[in-house]
Amino acid sequence: MKEIRLLQGNEWEKAIRLSDMTFREIEQGSMGSAFPQVFSPSLHQSYGMFVEKELVAFMGLVRWLELCQMN
Repeated sequence: MKEIRLLQGNEWEKAIRLSDMTFREIEQGSMGSAFPQVFSPSLHQSYGMFVEKELVAFMGLVRWLELCQMN
């Protein structure tokens, strides 16, 4: 079964690991540290695609205003 939904509970760590495997080399830091807003449970803006209850894709959204305030 395929499902797209907001991440919950311990799925945040899985999303960080998946993103690190996809976008980072071993010597680079974690995506979770580099982009904490993308992995923030409090924003309720991060979705995952699950196949047979396993996270296979992650979509982290951050509002533009929040990015501007970081700089």
